Amino acid sequence: MHVILSHGRGSSANAKKIVYLARTAEALGHTTHRVNDIDTQDPDERLKRLIATVKDIGEPLVLVGSSMGGYTSVLAAEHCQDLRGLFLIAPALYVPQYQQRTYPTDLPHTEIVHGWDDDVILYEHSVRYAREADATLHLIAGDHVLHQATAQITGLFDAFLRKLGD
Repeated sequence: MHVILSHGRGSSANAKKIVYLARTAEALGHTTHRVNDIDTQDPDERLKRLIATVKDIGEPLVLVGSSMGGYTSVLAAEHCQDLRGLFLIAPALYVPQYQQRTYPTDLPHTEIVHGWDDDVILYEHSVRYAREADATLHLIAGDHVLHQATAQITGLFDAFLRKLGD
């Protein structure tokens, strides 16, 4: 499978979480692409770019998104030819400032990780989406960036990829 990882606002493709998740996927034999959107904080511009990236990929695909990258991953998922799963970390869903506030709920194998103490994107937003999309939700100790939970998140991601298989 090919795994595309999208970082959050104010982050980069070289952020600790994104790098660790890419390494986890590669250790399981998957190819990866880390989106680098540091030049724009516009979620809709980032979405257009991600759609352009995913729409012509014919191989099995997994989208991974953190915060704003979670927002773009959920919306770009509908444009994938062979989406196998979606792994979201504190996704920026139901944010009043973002243009899109309705999301596809029929996506395959969706898992969400969110910190109980997130004061940027409230965990209740992930609870709402998980309920609507019948997705697996992991609520863990931590704030929005979840730096202290990197090992836990990579463990959850490893298990997620193993469930998807080849």
